[in-house]
Amino acid sequence: MAKKIREIHGVIDSDEPLDRKLRCILLGLPPIFRFPENLRIMIQMYDFEFSSKDFKEEKCKLSSPILVHGKPRGHLTLCYSESTDHPNEISFNEFERMISDGFVEALGLATERKEDEDALMGSEELYHLLFNASRDAVLMLSFDSTMKPVSIIEANDCALELLGYSRDELKTLTLADLSSKASVDHSRKAMKKTLSDREGRFETVMLGKDGREMTIEINAHIFEYKGKPVTLCVLRDLSEKRRTETALHQSEAKFKTLCDNMIDLISEVDMNGIFSFVSPSHELVLGYSPDDLAGKCVFDFLHPVDADRMKAIVMDSIGKPEFGKLETRFRHAHGYYVWLESIGKVRLNSNGFPVGVVITGREITERKKIETELKAERDFSTAIIDVAQAMVMVFDTKGTIIRFNRASEKVTGFSEQEAVGRNLFDLFMGSLGDESIQRGKKIFAEMLGGTQTIYYESHWQKKDGSPLIITWSATTLLDDHQRIQYIIATGIDVTGQRGAEAAIMERLKIEGLLNRISASAVRIDDLSGFLTCTLKDMGETMETSRAFIIEFNVPKKTMSQTYEWLAPGVSPDSQIWQDIPIASIPADYDTMMKEEVVVFGDVEKDHYDPVLREMLLREDIRALLSVPITLGDEPFGLLGFDVVGKTRNWRKEDVDLIMAIARLIGRVIEREKKEGMLKIKDAAIEMSINSIVFADPAGKILYVNKAFLRGSSYQSKEEVIGKQLAEFFPNSADADRITKNFLKDGFVVTRAPIRRADGSIIEVEITVSAVTDRKGNLQMIMASSIDVKRLEGYLKKK
Repeated sequence: MAKKIREIHGVIDSDEPLDRKLRCILLGLPPIFRFPENLRIMIQMYDFEFSSKDFKEEKCKLSSPILVHGKPRGHLTLCYSESTDHPNEISFNEFERMISDGFVEALGLATERKEDEDALMGSEELYHLLFNASRDAVLMLSFDSTMKPVSIIEANDCALELLGYSRDELKTLTLADLSSKASVDHSRKAMKKTLSDREGRFETVMLGKDGREMTIEINAHIFEYKGKPVTLCVLRDLSEKRRTETALHQSEAKFKTLCDNMIDLISEVDMNGIFSFVSPSHELVLGYSPDDLAGKCVFDFLHPVDADRMKAIVMDSIGKPEFGKLETRFRHAHGYYVWLESIGKVRLNSNGFPVGVVITGREITERKKIETELKAERDFSTAIIDVAQAMVMVFDTKGTIIRFNRASEKVTGFSEQEAVGRNLFDLFMGSLGDESIQRGKKIFAEMLGGTQTIYYESHWQKKDGSPLIITWSATTLLDDHQRIQYIIATGIDVTGQRGAEAAIMERLKIEGLLNRISASAVRIDDLSGFLTCTLKDMGETMETSRAFIIEFNVPKKTMSQTYEWLAPGVSPDSQIWQDIPIASIPADYDTMMKEEVVVFGDVEKDHYDPVLREMLLREDIRALLSVPITLGDEPFGLLGFDVVGKTRNWRKEDVDLIMAIARLIGRVIEREKKEGMLKIKDAAIEMSINSIVFADPAGKILYVNKAFLRGSSYQSKEEVIGKQLAEFFPNSADADRITKNFLKDGFVVTRAPIRRADGSIIEVEITVSAVTDRKGNLQMIMASSIDVKRLEGYLKKK
């Protein structure tokens, strides 16, 4: 019996399938019991059920649940048949009950163990799958008895690719073996802190199998694995990120230097010298932000000597289109004076009345300093100082090297002693062939022919024979007789940096486009011309086939193309896009109304509206980009670009640029509409039957309308402009009374006698009111009057 019990337990503990185990129990149990020939058995577990052929439930029954992880998963049922030779003993004794419970318990425990093993096997397979599927390199480090990292016990596929080792090779190394000499101590200290904190993140320099250095960020965590502490290290290669950051920093620094030397000062003042517009460049040059100067008087910032001269010039400019170059000293925010060279253009309203002066200026402090203090060496010395960090070479008119700075020595490998006195073509291009030499001589000839500044790229050769690609900026230096004496060239070694340089040039091109369009938007005489030029400039810069503006007609529920630019060879389609029903392309119109961008790199594949797709493909338009134009919160239309005959990968920079210009166009159109309303108001003033006069705060007349000339019998506005309002009151007491009440209340309505040009006196009803800026400061005085007799006659008639 004991042997039989061991056999059944062996089957239960084996790796045999569950149905095999149940069959063995079914066959092996009867011999263990007292009456095996009368024993009937049924085993139920999961989806399996096995029983004796003639099994049926009897009165003498023993049933035990099979528990797996504390939950019933089946039953073992034993029965003695009633047809037994031992009717007085037909029952299960204590021993038989113990056997039944023992087998049930053993079966449950064996099943639990098998399920746990299967789950563990599955979790480990999942762990290995996730471990190797990680896009980051992952290493697992073991510890010795002192809790110091000893060796690498596991590495994923990404780590093998990053470091260049096989998995077996890595398992023979430690983290210190993979660190550069300079970073070993740093890595050990960082790992020690990680052990203390149970996690850590640090950067170090690691070596690949091929010896290359990589900047790596390590994110380490301590945890238990198979009962032992291990460190899981996630490695992220930051080398490319660092190179990109360095290139971007250099690009931004270079771009800022270019902008700093190109930015002019642009401002507008009214006829009293009050700033109404200030460009951001003032903060860079003068230390004042636009908000610092807004509403302030320009004369308050000028040197006292220059302020009086400037006032006289501005007043003298009334009636003139502009005044010539003017050099003045402007007080910097830090208290010192900066020399500015300025040109002013008088801005007139629709009636020819001067309303302001647009001033364009640039800082000439250094030029003034050189003119007065360093006349003899101004250009030569300043150029050397300005570009001391770049390659600087000075040549005479024959191409002989005169000066050769340290940066030039470092880049070319030649010392100053070896270069000075040598011909630049022989020294740096002698072995590159005639084509390079002839190209260099052609550029040199252009400089000598009168081109003052030129930018170019040349191929040179270092002293050791290795190639160089250098970007140059060359400028001619003139002697006192305005003859070319020297050519000074500043260069930057761009060998191996074409990608970064291309990105810089692209950024300069985009910024140049924005600057041109923004500058032209400051003052617009012709909105249609501005929009046409803007589309042409954008289309050429972005190298598209068409640039267009589509306007919405919301009441008619249509849209039409109103402006279009075409690249050479592209057929116009503005006639096709006229009065297109909005309902014909509902999906795109919903997008447009939500002020969203519409981007299709491939119209045939990307476009989801079949009607519009057919219209575009009919014109062979393969790529399309459009952004909304809004006036305030209301949709106005679309600014769009398309490409004919080929697809286009629209970059994020393209979308951002077009959105910025669309916002600018919206503001310009909105501003022009407002200015149109102002022109209507100006016309209303001019055509008013009331006499209307505008004067400055001191009472000096600046403008009169036609009704004033008729009522006062003057022949022209020039006879009146410049006079004082008080001169028209025959009784000075009336002028004093009106002035006193106006200063008190800011508004006066009264009657008073007025002297006409022929000396006659008429009584008028006069209204005097103040014209102020946004801050409430008095800008002008407006006086409106009507002949009392005429007014009374009109009232009687009514």
